[in-house]
Amino acid sequence: FYVQQKQSAVESFAEQQNTLLSFAAANVEFGLASGSMGAIQKILGQLETYSIFEGAVILDADADRLLAKPEEFDIPASAMEGLLEGGMVTDGEISYEMAALQDEDQEALGYLLVAFTFAPVKAGIQQDLVYTIIIGLLILLPILGIAAWLIRRMLRPLGEVMQVVQRIAIGDVN
Repeated sequence: FYVQQKQSAVESFAEQQNTLLSFAAANVEFGLASGSMGAIQKILGQLETYSIFEGAVILDADADRLLAKPEEFDIPASAMEGLLEGGMVTDGEISYEMAALQDEDQEALGYLLVAFTFAPVKAGIQQDLVYTIIIGLLILLPILGIAAWLIRRMLRPLGEVMQVVQRIAIGDVN
């Protein structure tokens, strides 16, 4: 059950990550094409409301930094190299993804680099595991208590027979 739940959470995380990246890339492309940095700031602000969002950087076509959210956020150099080569890099609980930004003529506008954290999902999985263990114990303990009571009740006649046998063994035949 736990393995299935973890797999489901990982798939859900990846789906949410892809959806957010696609949404943000489309809107940032529009903002860059129209020259509206305010609209881009708003899109990045919306991304910040998601618990899996760690940060984002927008680069121009020459890979120069235009904007970041939060402002102090930066992609590590090792992750940047991997992103420019392949589009996605994972470092521990942080996943870095890149989307190429293009105008309607398919001209390069720049890049959107987004970092997502798996920490909230992992915490949720761990919390669910704790709840599962607690519920299991709450179910198991009464069952064990009833089983112990039934076994003692079923063995009581055998105990009485043993007492009689012991009295006979010492010579008490009453």
